[in-house]
Amino acid sequence: MDNIKNIVQQVILNIVGHKKTVDEKLEKNWYNLLEKHEQKHVKFVGQRNGIVSVFVDSPARLYVMQVKKNKLLQRLQEENPGITEIQFKIGNVQ
Repeated sequence: MDNIKNIVQQVILNIVGHKKTVDEKLEKNWYNLLEKHEQKHVKFVGQRNGIVSVFVDSPARLYVMQVKKNKLLQRLQEENPGITEIQFKIGNVQ
């Protein structure tokens, strides 16, 4: 029984570790797309089912990012083909 318990724990850790690595790579790619002054005003929240979620710090920044959304999505998809959409929301970027 202990062997099964250890195997299950190891499988779960591997799954969680893999997801974390994928999200870290995606987050790095996301910030590389942005200009330096933009990076302080946004926060990568995560990715689920191909949708990237990003917080922005103000309605004005939300508008700017929405205008750039298609270009950002195309560039993000070059490195991450599974991404289908970017969603921007006003939130805490600290």
